[in-house]
Amino acid sequence: MYLKRNNAGGPSTKVEIREDNGNSPSTTVLAEVSLDNDTIGLTYNWVNLTLNQTVNLSANTVYWLHMVPNSSSPNFYFWRVNTSNPYNRG
Repeated sequence: MYLKRNNAGGPSTKVEIREDNGNSPSTTVLAEVSLDNDTIGLTYNWVNLTLNQTVNLSANTVYWLHMVPNSSSPNFYFWRVNTSNPYNRG
């Protein structure tokens, strides 16, 4: 992911892959990873993340990247997105 942190970031912040529930993230977590402040800088960089388990994704299925914060302002993360939709419907 293309990430940066603000201030100290956040302890135990997770990034999850979730199923879709009517164009919103469901509560079903398919896999997750905790962010490590030591590997995420104060400027944007690509960060390799290793999920806790392998997920088999299906074509034409919507999935969500969902960040679960465990902190408050001013300690948080940012990520960037590509709005040109390079992976339209998988």
